[in-house]
Amino acid sequence: LSQTYENVYAALGYFYTFADEVTDEDILLLDNQLKNDKVIAVGEIGLDYYHDEKNRELQKEMFKKQLELAKELDLPVCIHSRDAEDDTLAILREFGEYKGVIHCFAYGKEAMRELVELGYYFGVGGTSTYPRNEQLRAAVRRMPLDRIVLETDCPYLAPQAVRGKRNDSSYIKFVIEEIATLKNVSPEDVVKQTNQNVKTVYQKLI
Repeated sequence: LSQTYENVYAALGYFYTFADEVTDEDILLLDNQLKNDKVIAVGEIGLDYYHDEKNRELQKEMFKKQLELAKELDLPVCIHSRDAEDDTLAILREFGEYKGVIHCFAYGKEAMRELVELGYYFGVGGTSTYPRNEQLRAAVRRMPLDRIVLETDCPYLAPQAVRGKRNDSSYIKFVIEEIATLKNVSPEDVVKQTNQNVKTVYQKLI
């Protein structure tokens, strides 16, 4: 799709579900594919302990390999982390300050502050509109606006106003309105700053 459409770009990486399958040859293949001009990031990569506890060590090993690959190629990362806060932070501390997005950020204020110090941005989407998700909403209130990017996560996690429907990018207006309310700024300010943030993270878009 990125080769066919001028306005479509790609992020490439091995998802946690393949941790017990990916070989060194697969990493070399990824290395080669990441050099394509339309590839702007390494991702979605990371850790997910929600479904399975059996392959955590393999997940961490594959995550580290792809972080190193991103650093070698000077590409930002898109990080998935679900029920894996401690291990994700430990690996990113070890990796050092870098640029990337914590996709669908779901943790609290303390994790957010540390990730800001490490250089990361935060993907904020429909979950920020859920009334019971006060941990995330509290984090967004304190999150620097210049570290937020907007996300859809289609087809999942539709905003509260359309919850239960198939999510798509037309619903991102609800996320913009929620961030504006939480941070006491105008929706226009949210749009302007998040657009700039995307260009700052994904510099190949410029």
